[in-house]
Amino acid sequence: MDGRPSFRQVVSSPSSLAETVSTSEYSCIALSLSLSLSLSLSLSLSLSLSLLLASHQYFTLPQLQY
Repeated sequence: MDGRPSFRQVVSSPSSLAETVSTSEYSCIALSLSLSLSLSLSLSLSLSLSLLLASHQYFTLPQLQY
């Protein structure tokens, strides 16, 4: 027993069912928060990478023309 209520205990007592629902709700919120955070992080990373590439091409193009 690791402290979590078994299925029979959850069915017999509605309060533990509500607790289980609230904890799963919190984990769902945490999952969506971490997902949006990683999405915005990867978006900003790709944006800065494309900016870096564009500035690199901008600085190397005049040198190639000579």
